Amino acid sequence: MELKVTWKLALRVWWAFFWRLAITFAVVCAITCIFALVVGYTGTWLGVALSILVAIAKVVGWCLGLSLTIIPIRLILGKRFGHFRLLLISTDSPEPSGSHSMSSFWTWRIETPLLSLIAYTIGICLIICGDVFLYRDITLLATGSNVRVAQCMIESICVIWGGLLCLATRLQYRGGLWSIAGAFLVGSALIRTVSIVETHALALQFNSPNAFYAGTAACWLVGTALLVVGHLRHRRKKEVQPNTALEPTPTAP
Repeated sequence: MELKVTWKLALRVWWAFFWRLAITFAVVCAITCIFALVVGYTGTWLGVALSILVAIAKVVGWCLGLSLTIIPIRLILGKRFGHFRLLLISTDSPEPSGSHSMSSFWTWRIETPLLSLIAYTIGICLIICGDVFLYRDITLLATGSNVRVAQCMIESICVIWGGLLCLATRLQYRGGLWSIAGAFLVGSALIRTVSIVETHALALQFNSPNAFYAGTAACWLVGTALLVVGHLRHRRKKEVQPNTALEPTPTAP
């Protein structure tokens, strides 16, 4: 049955497209950062001008971003949105029986490993970036240079984020964007807390201490709440069997 297009239905389709597009752009940014690090170190060693290296990184980033935007569109085609699905129907010939179910089934089979690959890519890039910069700061500390502890904490949190993302993907954790946002906020709260301790230990002051303290407390509270919501979502999703809903219904002979 054809449904009337409403803003509510359009919002659900838009959200399904938007968060997949956001993840795609995050992957592009991570890949571009890794590429920029490799090109930067190699180009500096070869004596290439910085402007040329920046131009190369920008071109690669733009090309990746434009070429990979087709991925979220492909993922939402045939996807089930509760009581309706987003399908392409031919206007030339009648649709074969059971094509709706098979389209949704194959979309689910393709989407799951592809999103896992994207998650692994982001996680590995975070681990690599964090390790590279953390190694640089440790090397600077060994030479007697002044490096802030909060800066090292940022790099350590990146490694932890990457490891947790890979682990959650491996264990098929279904917290969704709630867990991702919660982990980001809790990690940010840890960084800000370390910055507060370091600032007081060095007898320094923030420009707006009250605002910084309030923001840190908000990151802790909201981040923890989002992690709880994400875990509840994970438990609820585990009770649902997607394969049952996607398999074609057998017809009586």
